[in-house]
Amino acid sequence: MTEDLQHEGQSMIRNRHGRRLGIASLLLLVSCAGREGTDDGPPQTEATEQRGVECTSLLGRPLYAGEVDAPAFAAVNAKLADNPDDLNLIFAKGLLLENARRFTAAIALYSARLAEDPTNVTLLRRRGHRYINIREHAAAIADLEQAASLHTFKKVKALGYKENLHWAIWYYLGLAQALHGDLEAALVSFRESHAYSADKVALLASINWIHNLLRRLGRPQEASKVIAPINEGMGYSGNYFKNILVYKGLKKESDVFDEGTAKGFVLGTMGYGMANWRRASGDMEGAERLLRKVANSDAWHSNGVMAAEAELARRN
Repeated sequence: MTEDLQHEGQSMIRNRHGRRLGIASLLLLVSCAGREGTDDGPPQTEATEQRGVECTSLLGRPLYAGEVDAPAFAAVNAKLADNPDDLNLIFAKGLLLENARRFTAAIALYSARLAEDPTNVTLLRRRGHRYINIREHAAAIADLEQAASLHTFKKVKALGYKENLHWAIWYYLGLAQALHGDLEAALVSFRESHAYSADKVALLASINWIHNLLRRLGRPQEASKVIAPINEGMGYSGNYFKNILVYKGLKKESDVFDEGTAKGFVLGTMGYGMANWRRASGDMEGAERLLRKVANSDAWHSNGVMAAEAELARRN
């Protein structure tokens, strides 16, 4: 299965690659031009720009960036001035931008390096992930398909999800495909991410998405089989684990989730999971109410928030 998808990705991305780099270069120029300063005041840097609209949700809601850690940003820029080709420094700068929800600037940063190193899988994975955050699903799929076509996948043990590129390529490709509305393709990708998970976080995240996609595709028996191995007393924790306990009937929703008080990533991750569960259980009104609450969360870069938003937008 992996090899078949890799061959498909290679043929699809070859046709798009040159065009995408041109767009990325334009993004970089626009981003830099916006920091030149005007007669209204002193020039602003990436770290000191006022909080502004980063992008617009699929439902038309403005989504705001935060503030970059200015001292850390200045420090990494100083190091990059001496070592401009150091990928670790580029990733460190990108992470500072990402943590401030400055995803467009992070994309421009990765695009500039990809113009010189277009087959760098880690850069493609990171840029693809951030295209998801700004709701550019087709661009994300293109990057992540290319990463999958270039990468040599290996099953590893005891590797955290933040370092597990084998898992992350498939996981974020699945997420982009799901948000784009291609649930069958997303299911394939999430199954691959499950195969390459090497820690509990990655395992539970993949299982959660596979379960919900199978439910959405009208395959409840398969969905139940996917979550069957997960039980209490196995050392699992976190929001995805709580979701799965509810899916299995081991916990009630009220035991693990409070719709009235949940916020942030708890609302995004568990709220979207519980909305799906309510729908599967026949509570259509409750599912719709929760879905709309999740879609309007301030944690707009949460996977669950993006999923709720994309689902509602597809109905319009």
